[in-house]
Amino acid sequence: MTAHKNQKHFPISKLSVSPSEVQLLEATSSSGSDLLVGGIDNDTLTGGPGADTIVFREIGSANIDHIVDYNAAEGDKIDLQALLDTNFDSGSDISDFVKLTQDGNNITVAVDTDGTGGGANFSDVCILENCGTPGNNLTVLADGYDHHLTV
Repeated sequence: MTAHKNQKHFPISKLSVSPSEVQLLEATSSSGSDLLVGGIDNDTLTGGPGADTIVFREIGSANIDHIVDYNAAEGDKIDLQALLDTNFDSGSDISDFVKLTQDGNNITVAVDTDGTGGGANFSDVCILENCGTPGNNLTVLADGYDHHLTV
């Protein structure tokens, strides 16, 4: 995997960005199953072939990431545990916490961190580019389990 910031390239096998670290602008992987972490800022993430896990820890309009090659058939998944697990448990309905919206060929993933606790307050987390056709599947990781959603 290669990360890009200010035209400098460096190889990495795992990528994690926190508010106190360097802000990631673009992450690209070349092969295999990868772990990508969308940190603060609006990032562009590419996992490449293989079962990639894309982790999200931030919400808000300044933190909406773009995933350019999400592929459920390859085993890609969106890990929302850091955003949801405070209020999400085995008895929760994933649709109270995660909403998918299709706009042309793109799918926007939004979360409501407290589910039905404070009314419907969804915030966009990421946009899956060129992934939006009716019937497409999306795998979301929450509370340690995969949840399969359909657009």
